[in-house]
Amino acid sequence: MDEPKVSPSTAPSTANYEQPDNQIQMGKFIL
Repeated sequence: MDEPKVSPSTAPSTANYEQPDNQIQMGKFIL
């Protein structure tokens, strides 16, 4: 959970957060 560290890097971090559904779906399949 690097939310505080991502604060200063919102620009680059947003790209990773833009596709959270893909990671969430993959995580569910792994479970």
